[in-house]
Amino acid sequence: MPTVAEAGLPGFNFYGWFALMAPAGTSKDLTAKMYADLEHAVSEPGMQRYLAMQGMTKTLSPNGRLVEEIAQESGRWKVLVARRKISAN
Repeated sequence: MPTVAEAGLPGFNFYGWFALMAPAGTSKDLTAKMYADLEHAVSEPGMQRYLAMQGMTKTLSPNGRLVEEIAQESGRWKVLVARRKISAN
């Protein structure tokens, strides 16, 4: 099996991530509270240990930045799908 670079995608990196999202139109006050609560939760020592045991690290995206990150990620996968001629059933 060829590496990703050998398959024609030099410099391609893969990393998994999770996101917490709210419906469009959710109040800024509520999303700010959710972000603050999430920031607190992932900073707890127990959560830090759990993440480390899973080989993960926390990275929080400021409000609104997640949309940009998803667009960038989609663009990277679009290139892979096109070059490898991958299609859904």
